[in-house]
Amino acid sequence: MKPVALALALLALSAGAPVVARAAKPPEPAPATERYALGFLYKGSKWTAERTPHTDSIQAGHMANIRTMWEAGKLVAAGPCGGDPLLRGIFVWKVDSLSEIPPLLQGDPALQSGRLRAEVHNWYAEPGIGAEYRARKQADPAGRDSMVTFSLVLLQRGPAYTSNWTKQVQHVLRDHAKHADKLRAEGLLVLGGSIEGLGDPRGMLVFAADTARTRTLLAADPAVKSGRFVPFIWQWWTALGNVPGH
Repeated sequence: MKPVALALALLALSAGAPVVARAAKPPEPAPATERYALGFLYKGSKWTAERTPHTDSIQAGHMANIRTMWEAGKLVAAGPCGGDPLLRGIFVWKVDSLSEIPPLLQGDPALQSGRLRAEVHNWYAEPGIGAEYRARKQADPAGRDSMVTFSLVLLQRGPAYTSNWTKQVQHVLRDHAKHADKLRAEGLLVLGGSIEGLGDPRGMLVFAADTARTRTLLAADPAVKSGRFVPFIWQWWTALGNVPGH
């Protein structure tokens, strides 16, 4: 299965529509993809911008729990976000089930205190997230992290979104997938895939471009132009090696 076909299959799955297999010729091997758990960290009900010894203690505990999750081999990428006052950062875990996430977050005082809140989803994306960073840290545990910046995009249901698997929807999603393949080939789209479930978040993309360039690239996406998806764009800082090849 080519990348376009895979993208259509995943988007059809997330929309609750049937994926019809055509038997005209044997299917091509599907490109590698993995299921991750994706956590969006938003300001919680107890958020405050004021810095005090208490908030410093909470932040220290938050960072310590990040380290614990990473050392356990569960957390593969993380980093803060900028550009939206509500979204503070994201987590990407490699786990067998979302049921593993609540125990991992019980040790995070930022979440337990209500300073942050987490929304967790299954997310399909390229394999190897965090692998280069982990290999680097294993080779040099005392080495300092280098941070790199990407544009993070959340695709939400738009005003024209429908779960009906019409020919028009298929056409839009096929063109959406072709557009994504083109951006991948150009090295601009470096991670991306669908978010599982029936909620408003439909996919998350990571671009090796600034937010202005990313906004322009998304404006040409047929699924955005048609109103099926609405993109929300943030800056995302993460350690070098968390995004494969970057």
